[in-house]
Parts: sequence; C-alpha cells; structure tokens
Amino acid sequence: MFQFPVTPTSYPPLQTDQPLVPVAGPHTQQLWEAALPLFRDIMAVPFITQLGDGTLAAPEYRYYLQQDNHYLETYINGLRSLGRNAPDASTAAFWNDAAALSEGEVDSHNSELEGGSVAEEVAEEQGYPSPSNLAYQAFLRDACATQPYAIGASAMLPCFWTYPEVALRLLPAYRAWVADHPGEQHPYEEWIMLYSGDGFVEPCAQAIELVEEALSQATPEDAAVAVGEFCIGTLHEVMFFDQSRRHFS
Repeated sequence: MFQFPVTPTSYPPLQTDQPLVPVAGPHTQQLWEAALPLFRDIMAVPFITQLGDGTLAAPEYRYYLQQDNHYLETYINGLRSLGRNAPDASTAAFWNDAAALSEGEVDSHNSELEGGSVAEEVAEEQGYPSPSNLAYQAFLRDACATQPYAIGASAMLPCFWTYPEVALRLLPAYRAWVADHPGEQHPYEEWIMLYSGDGFVEPCAQAIELVEEALSQATPEDAAVAVGEFCIGTLHEVMFFDQSRRHFS
C-alpha cells in the first residue's frame, strides 16, 4: 500500500504472512487478515530492516525512542482504561499488568537514551511529539474513551501484537549479524531481545486471546467496527515506524 525506499541488506528480516504469535480464533484471524497488507508495509519500512541489520543511524533510533516515550503515556492510560472496562476481575488484572509492563518499556527506553548523545538542538527538537505520534495517541484515546470494550481492545491490540511480530522476524537477521561479528554487540540487541522475549510474547498471546473472547461476545456491528479499528491502529504503526526517516529526510 505504501512505497518505501528499497533497503539493501545482507541481514534481511524473516518475511512471512503467518503470525508468529498465533491468532486465538476466527475473530483474531479476521483481524490479522484484514490488516495484513499494512503489516507487510511495516516490514518494508527502512527503519525495520536497518534495526535488524544494525545500520540504523543512531539519531533516528534516539528520535524513535523519544517518540515512543511520548506515545507510551497515552498507551498506558489506554491499557488502564481497558482494565476499568473489563468484563471480569482477571481480565482487568491482565490489562493493568500490561500497563505496568509498558511502564517498564519507558524505563528501558530511558536507559538507552541516557547511554548516548545527540546535539543539544536536536535533543530539544526531539522533545515534542511528532504529528504521526499525536494522531496515533488521539486515535487510542478516542477508541478507549468512547467505544465499547471489545472495540477499544481491538484498537489497542496492533501495538501489542506488532512489536513481538516484528522482533521475532528480526531474530534471524540479528543471529546472522552476531555470527559474522564475533565479539561485537549488535547495536540494537536490546530492542530485538526485549520484544522477542517471553516477557512480551506471552502477554501478547494473552491479549490476543482476550480480544478473541471479547469479539466472540460482541454484537456483529461492534465486531465489524473492531476490524476497522484494528486496521487503523495498524496503519498508525506503519506511520510510527517510518517517522524517524521522514523527520531526518
């Protein structure tokens, strides 16, 4: 759907249309299939290829981390909103635990940001949310505040699902790079290992199951809206991953 610059690489990510964190039933299968062209776009974003092969420019990565910290404030609030609107106590506890997990993402980002340096004027500019970021945050706030639980959860799911899917696809590139660079640390090892690890993959699988359950109990009208919200959320993920390239172009 989008046209991105071709990014030659010796360490390409895994390309597959099958979800590596599986669907949980027919409703989440429908979500995946509806958004698949957009997920292909995510995997075509130069940022993703360069993240996997280690060639991503440090300022672009730092800009992404700064933007993600801005975004996560709204995402965490959205997760807590799902917890308040959840149909039962165990589901509420999951969404609240997911919010705590995302707070850990902010801590991880801050740790990485403190380990590098950029020019003062660039750092100041990166302190503001980008237009793509603001649009994504507005979408999530609206979905969680005005839509039924099942629709809100479907709108929040793309972020939850996309990160492990991307990181798992980058693992082959990461492993090939490490094999070719003995004694060196991959520049973006922390990101790849964080989101491909069980600490994110397992909660992602649980989130998919909860959305499947919610959609199975939703009205046909709400289930149809949820598909659209999931696709819009995935579109925002495309734009979010591409914002660093656009910012520095």
